[in-house]
Amino acid sequence: VDRGLEWLIASQATIVHITPSLAAAWMAEGRDVSPVVGADRADGPMRWTIFAGEPLTDDMVERWRATVAPGGRVMNFYGPTETCMIKASHEVGVPRPGLQPIGGPIAHSQLLVVAVDEPRLCEPGEAGELVIRTAIGTQGYLGVGTGGFEPNPFAPDHGETVYRTGDVAWYEPDWSVTVQGRFDDQVKIDGIRVEPGGSASLLGGHASVGQCVVLPVSDEQGRTRLEAFVVPEGGPPSARDLRDYLRQWLRPAEIPAAFHIVTRIPLTTNNKTDRHALLSDAESSDTESRATRADPTDATTDGGLAQVVSDVWEQVLDNERLTGSSDFFSEGGTSLRGLRVLAQLEARTGVAGDIDLFFDHPTLDEFTEAIAARGH
Repeated sequence: VDRGLEWLIASQATIVHITPSLAAAWMAEGRDVSPVVGADRADGPMRWTIFAGEPLTDDMVERWRATVAPGGRVMNFYGPTETCMIKASHEVGVPRPGLQPIGGPIAHSQLLVVAVDEPRLCEPGEAGELVIRTAIGTQGYLGVGTGGFEPNPFAPDHGETVYRTGDVAWYEPDWSVTVQGRFDDQVKIDGIRVEPGGSASLLGGHASVGQCVVLPVSDEQGRTRLEAFVVPEGGPPSARDLRDYLRQWLRPAEIPAAFHIVTRIPLTTNNKTDRHALLSDAESSDTESRATRADPTDATTDGGLAQVVSDVWEQVLDNERLTGSSDFFSEGGTSLRGLRVLAQLEARTGVAGDIDLFFDHPTLDEFTEAIAARGH
């Protein structure tokens, strides 16, 4: 990930297929190369940029064009894995304010925005669920069943199936489609579809977890990560224990970045998790726990290497208040950011690492010691 934009420019690539999250990470890391590809390069090599995997905003399109491809064309692709990937496309000219449409269907496919209360097509501007009708798709998941494929509600007797995406969408006045988000709890983290409820279900199997909830939380920059709220059974488990436990089954993006120990899971009057109260309770307990954190002078590793590692963590995590006991994931680290740290460290120290280092040695001091050990 690190120096990705620099590599892209140097390669003279003419087409790139990328998620908005990765594009944003590249541009954040590549500020120093942006003057090389500024507005005076309208004849640059980048002819096509194809975004997919996440909602695309006008801000992303404008920043990408200003930084990477002033004269290039931009496409917004859409399509779930279950329907054999791309099922809609839209070329972005002058971007519309906010979310960009996914456009219309490709050949042999149909995009149906269906009302949530009855089997009818929505009117333009009316939100509904995006349903895909296609002759090209999977047969579901092994051992799970149809996995979103259901009989066509408009032709139930014909034996035809359609795929319910779970995405909130609407028709534009020209009958192109815009996708806003999810009806269920699925979110995109680093371009990967994540089901917080699935992570919570597995976390609940830990012997020291009495109750738990996993929620997607966005920071001030709009980046999303998972955070777990745990009512312990007996003594409170450590974040490392819980993270190691989940690593047996989950991908890095599906593992909560932070674990909050709480005394209860507050509920609304409808007996649903009170997200606002839960976040407030967790913030209060976190403030108390931060007061007991080690002083930043407690690092015991080699000073030169420790400074390099600390500098890289601070830059990638955008946090200049890290201490030796700071936990990478609790401070906002993700697998994508971890790759950026590793790339920068290898460039500056010659020491290579892998993503497991962050799980095995999550604090700044421990991580530094692990890097030092690899360098010997």
